[in-house]
Amino acid sequence: MNDAHPALALGWSYVFGVFVGNLLFLPLTNVLFFASVIGGFILGLPLLFVAFVTLIAFRRHIESHLFAWCVVAPIIVTVGWIVFEQYVIFARQNVGFERYLAEPVASMRAALAFTCAAIASTKFYRMNRWV
Repeated sequence: MNDAHPALALGWSYVFGVFVGNLLFLPLTNVLFFASVIGGFILGLPLLFVAFVTLIAFRRHIESHLFAWCVVAPIIVTVGWIVFEQYVIFARQNVGFERYLAEPVASMRAALAFTCAAIASTKFYRMNRWV
């Protein structure tokens, strides 16, 4: 990997991805942009923690297969977000998983999670690829 420590690169990529991803969704969030950014930072922390643990556990494999990891990461993050949102955030509302997936706003939040993760993954790749 490059000179930047991978954990710092992951943290910076997370911040960059959440902010820029929310900027792309600005036409939908309007005045809730700052709330969406702050909420994204806070609610995404469990997924960031899992990413740090994964980075520590599989560092050599990630270094040797950086592109593949960066392609798959947004998909894993989006699935993780959907599961986290359904079973942690909305668990008390007794909403079934099928009903949750059919909700248009849930699809928009999943699209936002994917967008932020894809931007963060691209940033992480560009910061750590061999030059």
